[in-house]
Amino acid sequence: MKINFVSFCSEGYPHDDGKDLSGRIEPTIELFKDEFDNISIYTPRIVSSFLHKSFSKKVPNSGPWGVVGNQAWKPAIILNEIEKLDLGDIIVYKDIDYEKYPSYKNVKGIGQKCQDWLKICRFDFFIPTEIDVPDDWDINKSLKVDHNYGTCLKKWCKEYTLRKLSKNYVFTRNYPQCIVNLLVFKKSKASLDFLLEWLFYCRDQTLLNELEYGYNSGECELHCPEQSIANIILCNWIHERKFGIPKTYPGFGLGRGCHMDRASDSESRDINIIIKIAHQKIYFQLLENPS
Repeated sequence: MKINFVSFCSEGYPHDDGKDLSGRIEPTIELFKDEFDNISIYTPRIVSSFLHKSFSKKVPNSGPWGVVGNQAWKPAIILNEIEKLDLGDIIVYKDIDYEKYPSYKNVKGIGQKCQDWLKICRFDFFIPTEIDVPDDWDINKSLKVDHNYGTCLKKWCKEYTLRKLSKNYVFTRNYPQCIVNLLVFKKSKASLDFLLEWLFYCRDQTLLNELEYGYNSGECELHCPEQSIANIILCNWIHERKFGIPKTYPGFGLGRGCHMDRASDSESRDINIIIKIAHQKIYFQLLENPS
């Protein structure tokens, strides 16, 4: 079985309109060279040349992600890499900006952990629930904490996109948001179908664009384009139990900065419990009583 890694790096002027992150490429390769069978780092130039320029070109009158295609490149590069693999092989995606999120460097043993995460969430791909936890909090000390773990999707997805794509609007808007800065996909029909659907909707700028098409309505504070679409697809799949996806998917998660040490083998089930506690009243009641 192969386990490959893929990421994306904007280069800045004169190559693209994004931030120059090219200095992160070699350190990332050095960090992961013993973890994966192959490492692929895409840039907007590579995406434009080998996939489609619309996935990474600047989107006028859009939000901060519009400088590189509103993140539509993400499902495109993951799909392109997973298609090179055999069934059962694994592709791991991770954001590259470890200077913005220093804990991105805390990735020891990710090649093994990614397989464990798939087992714990009981599905062919893992998209973690976002957990906001204090940096000094120790998961081994106590489960009795007052902190609010994670936030509902309605805070991070504009109303237009929620209304347009949701098959169960009430459930979807209250779904504990999953975060797409680290993703694991085992090649299977379920993974391919999800990636194809994700990419399909990421070609529609009315769904991605932050500043137009209903952004100011609802309770959204910041529209995360490709992340919102991935979450809505997840909710639709859970609502329909597509491919038998667990109704409590994913069951556990990581912090915004990918605090992967909090999802190690010895701690994953504790995190699973915490997520269930944190969202029990909203999430599971909505699942049992869909409207």
